[in-house]
Amino acid sequence: MLRDGPLLFDAVDRDAYVERPFLEDAMLSAVRVGRGILLTGPSGSGRTTLLNWIRRALQEEGRPVVRVDARAATDAITAFELIEHALVSVHGESAIRRVADVPETASRLVQAQARARRLGRFPDTVVLVDNLAGGGLIRALFGALRDILWETGHRWVVTAHPHDRAHFLAPPADAFFTDRIDIPPLPTASLAAFMARHPEAGNLSDPSRPRFPGEVVRELLHPELAAPDLGEVAEAVGGSTTAILEQLVTLNRPVTAEDEELAARTGLSPGSLRRHLGRLHEAGYVSRVPDRSGGPGRPRIAYLAARTEAAP
Repeated sequence: MLRDGPLLFDAVDRDAYVERPFLEDAMLSAVRVGRGILLTGPSGSGRTTLLNWIRRALQEEGRPVVRVDARAATDAITAFELIEHALVSVHGESAIRRVADVPETASRLVQAQARARRLGRFPDTVVLVDNLAGGGLIRALFGALRDILWETGHRWVVTAHPHDRAHFLAPPADAFFTDRIDIPPLPTASLAAFMARHPEAGNLSDPSRPRFPGEVVRELLHPELAAPDLGEVAEAVGGSTTAILEQLVTLNRPVTAEDEELAARTGLSPGSLRRHLGRLHEAGYVSRVPDRSGGPGRPRIAYLAARTEAAP
């Protein structure tokens, strides 16, 4: 049964996974021999699902592993609290090596260092960190506190959105991630095997075009949102505007003209992107949706690659 969102690999959705043996083998090999692995992929590439797959594979090998959703982390201290909570859930309190706490009057840096050292109380574990974002937090964890994290003895797998990749690979954090794996689009063989398992799901508009799992599932579940033929688009709006639509299809999410990742991918200013997006909307190749991520006030307009018009 197909469904949107990351897979947990339980009895319900294991068969919904798009297998990528080369990528899976590369990840497991890196985890077995490396200390720090950076897994990079755009929205819809399957970062979280792949982490869940790795967790299940390591559990079946009998290796201690935890997965941490770091979206709630606001600074290094709260990030370490989330990781420590996950380690306790796997090892229990009895497995913890006791360490002295630092005074509450200590500086935030000293408290963060102490929190990082506390992670070394647990037996060696593979720590999978997902949804960590923000340059300041990334540099604090894997830059300023890099050496302490090394000393904990754990192995780390951290996911990164492409627009955060530079923060992870800026010195001194770059030395922490000895293995760096970028999630590629689905190989043709993986896509064909997945489609063979789900004949009830219908057909893809162009099964030969490289794409990520999120886009595949979205098109199968919502065929009305299938990406248009890019050759047809080029004839209607020109090659440069078609290139913007191609990026929207890859991103597989609503974007505004101010979107940092879209700007990095295209090298265009918000003004230029706004003109291209408007042209695509006028031609009917994208829908408009309200973007409320900016907080209170009138929402900006975001654009989504689709054939059907959404209410603005």
